[in-house]
Order: sequence, then structure tokens, then C-alpha cells
Amino acid sequence: MSISLLVQMILALLVGGMLISSRIRIAQLKQALRLEKDRNKVPVLTFSIDPAQQLMVLINEGSCTAKDIVIEDLPVTLDYQFKKTVRLSFTPIPALHPTQNTPLAYTIHEGEYNITKEVADSFFGHLLTASFEACLKYANFQNIYFSAILQCTKGHVRIAEIKPVEFS
Repeated sequence: MSISLLVQMILALLVGGMLISSRIRIAQLKQALRLEKDRNKVPVLTFSIDPAQQLMVLINEGSCTAKDIVIEDLPVTLDYQFKKTVRLSFTPIPALHPTQNTPLAYTIHEGEYNITKEVADSFFGHLLTASFEACLKYANFQNIYFSAILQCTKGHVRIAEIKPVEFS
């Protein structure tokens, strides 16, 4: 084999390798772009617990408006001197735009009884030490529905899951 033929083969292999790596990188960038576009369609809702004002606040940390927000009834186990489970019922929220927040209106129930007035003064202090898991259902501006699970432990909230809801 001549040296020029060998050089041509090496150059062809190098160019082929560069083409393959370029195609792989383009595919990765397309996937990243697709994920970024999808991320802009998902509202990211979370709670904040404000001990100073004794409020639970719902925050939209995403870049998309959330609408038709429903927070399922939330069982909370309170530890007075004995454990007691109460249920919080929340008022639905029509819409929450990106970076906005809204205080949550809720009532406290023990069994069938609404005990909001009886425990309103002392309840919030116990809520700060409680652990609970909240399930939210909401839609984005394209009427794609989502389900989110938020976990709260001693006043710290983390998003456990956000997934689209498929109707059958």
C-alpha cells in the first residue's frame, strides 16, 4: 500500500468519526431542547409554611400557569400528648400564575365534625412539627392534567413527584 492511500484512509476514518460524533451530539441537543420545551408546560406547585403569619401558602415555582387546582383532603397526625389525626379540607384554587403564591384556605375536621374554630389558635404550632403527604391535581394552560405529591416533614416541604394524569 502506498503512503498516500494510507493517509486517505486515515482521513476518511477521522471524518467518519467526526460525522458520527456530530450526529450523536445533535441528537443529545434535540433531546435537551425537547425536555426544555416540555418543562415549560409543567406547572411546579409547592407549599410554604410561614410560622410568623401562621399560613400555609401555595407557590407556583414553574414557568407555566396552573389552573383548576384541587388539594385532596389531607390527613395530618398531630402529637399533643397522644397522637390525634385530623383532616384538612382545602378550598379549590382557580388559577396560579408562575412565581405567584396564594394563602391556602382550609378547614380542620375530626371525623365528621368541623373543629376549625375550636383548634384554630393552637393548630398551627402542631402543623409545624407534623409530617404529612399532600396530593394535588391541576391542569396547565393546554388542559393537560397533572398530579403532584408533596411531602412535608417538620415544616420542610419537598416535591416527591409530578406526573401527567392520563384519563381512560
